Amino acid sequence: MFHQVRVLDPKGNVQEILNSEQLSKNYWQNFREDESNMGFKAQNNARLFKKVKRTKN
Repeated sequence: MFHQVRVLDPKGNVQEILNSEQLSKNYWQNFREDESNMGFKAQNNARLFKKVKRTKN
């Protein structure tokens, strides 16, 4: 649950109002992107680990 957010400029005037739907959509979009990026890196790390392990033997 996200609450409405008001973005203020340095003078204290309201610049933008973000409603809960926008915040929720943005959060989950970023979450999915981060998860997919982490999975890709983890797969690459596993491959690299196998290659390093083989060369040491």
